[in-house]
Amino acid sequence: MSPPYGAVGVAGKYKSDGEKHSVKFGNNKMVDRFDYGLRFSLNLNLSSFNFEAGYRLGLNDISNMSGQKMYNRGFFFSTGLSFGD
Repeated sequence: MSPPYGAVGVAGKYKSDGEKHSVKFGNNKMVDRFDYGLRFSLNLNLSSFNFEAGYRLGLNDISNMSGQKMYNRGFFFSTGLSFGD
């Protein structure tokens, strides 16, 4: 089973025709601030080291522009170190 995730957009930038622009979040802006979806991942624990790799599948259409759809989707990798017992 895949655990769901929730996310809040804080800041963002994009490049269009060689120019950099800031992402505008919220109602009547380019992108919805809130996102949700499913997360698929594999975890590996080696002694005190933790490794995780997976994929996030955004289910919310975060585009506020008419006629366009946009979803957050992507791969991720993380590492960690456990202390104590």
